[in-house]
Amino acid sequence: MANPRSAQYAEVNWAVAVHMAPGVPQKVALAGGASAGKAVQAGSTLRIISSTPCQYRVGSGAQVAVADDNDLPANTVEYITLLSTQDNIAFFSAAAGTVKVAVCSGAP
Repeated sequence: MANPRSAQYAEVNWAVAVHMAPGVPQKVALAGGASAGKAVQAGSTLRIISSTPCQYRVGSGAQVAVADDNDLPANTVEYITLLSTQDNIAFFSAAAGTVKVAVCSGAP
């Protein structure tokens, strides 16, 4: 069953998005067995949702997510508050899918 909150995400090309404005979602395509990442504002709160089960990693500088990282179930909204030194998030999935990320003013 699809998450009803997923309809609020706009379709934005992840590779073209340079700046993540608050509330404006960014989309990343996941290729099965590969890691994909995005630079984000350090210390921000992110809202993430994935169409397929995946893993994610946050950190400073470019990150590469692997199968042992934090789990993100499919169609589940999760909020992540980054530390002031964390400015990147990466995703890994064994199957193809998409992850949508938005910077929030705060967690609900």
